[in-house]
Amino acid sequence: MTTDLDPERQRQARQYARIKRRMWLADQAVSLLYAGLWLVAGWAVGLRTWLAGFTDSDWVLVLAFAAVFGGLYLAIELPLGYYAGFVLPHRFGQSTQSARDWVLDQLKGLAVAAPLGLVLLELTYWALRSAGDSWWLWVAAGLLVVSVLLTHLAPVLIMPLFNTFIPLGDEHADLAATGNSQTFATAMVRLANQNLGDVEPEA
Repeated sequence: MTTDLDPERQRQARQYARIKRRMWLADQAVSLLYAGLWLVAGWAVGLRTWLAGFTDSDWVLVLAFAAVFGGLYLAIELPLGYYAGFVLPHRFGQSTQSARDWVLDQLKGLAVAAPLGLVLLELTYWALRSAGDSWWLWVAAGLLVVSVLLTHLAPVLIMPLFNTFIPLGDEHADLAATGNSQTFATAMVRLANQNLGDVEPEA
């Protein structure tokens, strides 16, 4: 059985993929330039010295530094993120998500990522202060534990924040019978995308 593919849709798909790659490269370049400027221009040392004048706590110092560094980075990345995550998918008909829902998703993502990232950062610097030359072993072990926990907890606690998962229903009962995990996963993604506002890709 052969399926005729729409040449125009294929052309648009290739164009969309090219633009996404360029946006990814631009994002990486901005990130490297931002981090490089903080190191080369001495902004990191200057900010740490300035913040140290307000607190003697290493924990608060890390928190304040992360807030300034991360906040500026988010502000710089916002235009790229908006174009790549909202404008571009709508331009190519890959999403019907409203601007309001997109903004809410970004806020929910920040609410999840910021505390988790801060905890990991604080523990990393605690290991640097406390574990001596073996700090990297403790950090690696901690990241392994966090990775395992997130693998098991993310589908239950995090993913439902961004997607609404519903039972497949009787019309998909054949998937369980065949045991085709790939087909089953595809169907679940389609149902989640329908709730999110993404458009199903053509088979």
